[in-house]
Amino acid sequence: MESAAPARGNRVLIWCAVGLAVFALSKFVHTEAAAGGPPQPAAPGDGPPKTFPTTGAELGFALPTHVDIPKVGLHADLLQVGLTEAGAIDVPPLNQALEAGWYDKGAAPGQVGAAVLDGHVDSDEIPAPHQGAFYQLGQVAVGDTVEVTRADRMVAVYQVDQVQSVSKQQFPTDRVYSPVSFAALRLITCGGDFDYKTHSYLNNVIVYAHLTGSHAE
Repeated sequence: MESAAPARGNRVLIWCAVGLAVFALSKFVHTEAAAGGPPQPAAPGDGPPKTFPTTGAELGFALPTHVDIPKVGLHADLLQVGLTEAGAIDVPPLNQALEAGWYDKGAAPGQVGAAVLDGHVDSDEIPAPHQGAFYQLGQVAVGDTVEVTRADRMVAVYQVDQVQSVSKQQFPTDRVYSPVSFAALRLITCGGDFDYKTHSYLNNVIVYAHLTGSHAE
């Protein structure tokens, strides 16, 4: 259920947004899956990777603090996450599932490079309705706006280029993590059908976006 994920310097191992923690969620996700599960992308989202020129709006480094996707009502504070001892990209603790994670070995939102955010789709360690920070990610559509607020009080503004639901067995590692020459953003959570044997969702939902501008908070 884990996918190879290169970090900065092409040294990394494993990725699966919430997949690493999903066994601890078995009781809840069983109930959630039976009720229909989280929203899913309307289309498969296939196609070659897209590239974009720099805009002049690229920013220097600053810690990201909050992410908003107004169209789907997604609003979450951001924690820093790195690599686990096993070489996996970490996720926020289950009891902080209403917060998303920024992978701090990659670019910061607003910088040139691929900035990666991950979040739980659900958790029984938070109050009802038990929906995690990225529960609504599957509702995001091409053209939607993603805003990431940073500690320097600047807001990096992105436009969504693609939304993809892909098997964890075929996670597009290179596409998500490879260096790019523009300011890119990837948001990842679990999705697809629920496997009752492994107590895990079978897919990852991935949103790809590019920077279109920035403004003061």
